Amino acid sequence: MKYLKITILAISFLLSKKVTFSQNARINILTQKAGIVKKGKKLFLEISITNTDHTDFIGIYKLKVQINLPSEIASIDTAGIILPTGWKILDANEASMIISNGMDMIAATDDRNIMLSIRGKKMGGPLTITGYLSFADGTEPGNKPGALKNDLAGDNNSTTTCTVTK
Repeated sequence: MKYLKITILAISFLLSKKVTFSQNARINILTQKAGIVKKGKKLFLEISITNTDHTDFIGIYKLKVQINLPSEIASIDTAGIILPTGWKILDANEASMIISNGMDMIAATDDRNIMLSIRGKKMGGPLTITGYLSFADGTEPGNKPGALKNDLAGDNNSTTTCTVTK
């Protein structure tokens, strides 16, 4: 009888620990070269996506990353995009891009890095580049709204700047 009580207590403890973990993804964006690019030249925007959960994977077609540029001074160079294996571009134009994690499951505490080429168009700045993380329902192509359980909304956006010089 004592063994049964200890077993039930242990199982209850393990199940309650599992529930207390929260699945969360974080985005961070950073421009290389301090965000300074010459007119007509390129620089890279580094986008880091991290699964901060200690136990759960983030499933396929669950993440959507949106990047918005100050289109008056810079544009996305679609020839200079480096995506992790399995990731897909859902939508892209000169000023914004939406990317899905597609067929890439992200393990607990793992991260993915995306490189996005930006071309300086016109002198100006510094102006803000924004990165947003939202969630899909896990079905292809990854554009139907969804959620991560217990996601922390405070780390679902990030900003950096871009200045275009002569």
